[in-house]
Amino acid sequence: MTLQSCLDHIYSGYLAAKPLLAGRPDSETRDPRPLMELLAEMRLIPPAERVIRVTGSKGKGSVSRLAAAALTVAGEGPVGLVVSPEEDHALDRIRIDGQAIPEEDFIAVHARLKPRLDALAASLKPGRYLSPFGLFLAVALAWFKEKGVRRFVIEGGRGVRHDETGLFPSATSIVTSILPEHLAQIGPTEEDVARDKLSIAANSRRLLLGPLAASWADRLGIPGESIAQPPAEAAPAWYELDRALAQAATGHPVPLAPVPSFGRCLWRGREIVHEAAIAPASLDFDFLARLKETMPGLHALVSLPDDKDVTGVVAALESRGLPPFHVELTGERGFLSHETAKRLWPERNKGAVRYDDAPALAEILDSLPPGPLYLAGTQTFLRLVRRMIAAD
Repeated sequence: MTLQSCLDHIYSGYLAAKPLLAGRPDSETRDPRPLMELLAEMRLIPPAERVIRVTGSKGKGSVSRLAAAALTVAGEGPVGLVVSPEEDHALDRIRIDGQAIPEEDFIAVHARLKPRLDALAASLKPGRYLSPFGLFLAVALAWFKEKGVRRFVIEGGRGVRHDETGLFPSATSIVTSILPEHLAQIGPTEEDVARDKLSIAANSRRLLLGPLAASWADRLGIPGESIAQPPAEAAPAWYELDRALAQAATGHPVPLAPVPSFGRCLWRGREIVHEAAIAPASLDFDFLARLKETMPGLHALVSLPDDKDVTGVVAALESRGLPPFHVELTGERGFLSHETAKRLWPERNKGAVRYDDAPALAEILDSLPPGPLYLAGTQTFLRLVRRMIAAD
């Protein structure tokens, strides 16, 4: 087997079911119970007291990585980390003490699991599938057991109720934030999204909440510990919040470490700041004001499909003197519609690039007016930005 054949296998069930998924919520297409039952049968689910789970609309990947780093530095390792989606490549979804699973280990573990996974997939009802997230999780847990992992940090997918993470018991769970995203899959309202993500409390002894999650928990009567927003200086406020959540979850100081959803660098002679932003609430306006003060001639470029609050983000940036350009992503990772941006701001639409075509994105950035750039959007977009920066 090759790495590509393993990845093809992991995504095969989803791709086969994809034509049936359009417009249908996860409650009709996702059932994590069969896979979790198989993982329990194989004794791959660790004791709850060793597990931290993380969900949320923004910040869950950052909190997961920071929590794992804190545990590792504190000597509680080996520390296993599972994130979704990947940072730069498929294998960095799965890490021990910060190191991604080696390709040969991934292939070997997947080969051992494949017969049982195939049998399970064949037993599912028509229209159901084994999620790629769940299959990556299965490989991760098998590898972690093989390597004697002692602590586990698990970042969930887009939801909880119909995601393997929701059935995973943990001592501590974190809900970083709740924003109006994935409304077609776990909505249709923001309250539905909140109920879905906050359902993580059911299999947890301790629930930690960022401010945007705590407000929903109060409204819905779900008890948890609210973590206050720390003051921000060099980084956006949400980055300091991510560190505070990770510290509260682990009980250890969190090392200053780069996280994939925020970066600042010099690229082809122009300064670039990039961060995740899917709704106005995920923007730090004080930070943006500081950027405008310290980076004269700042321009913005966003990439947001229709299932995010693209109109809200654009309006928020416009109101602060940063009318953004827009780029759409295409290809298997970028299959979501970008019709909203194309319809409402055709004069600022910079066209489409494949989700993995870094040179094409570089051409678009080179076509923008000179000056520093603020890039914001989904994790898929930020992955492409990081690849573009690394290629130069």
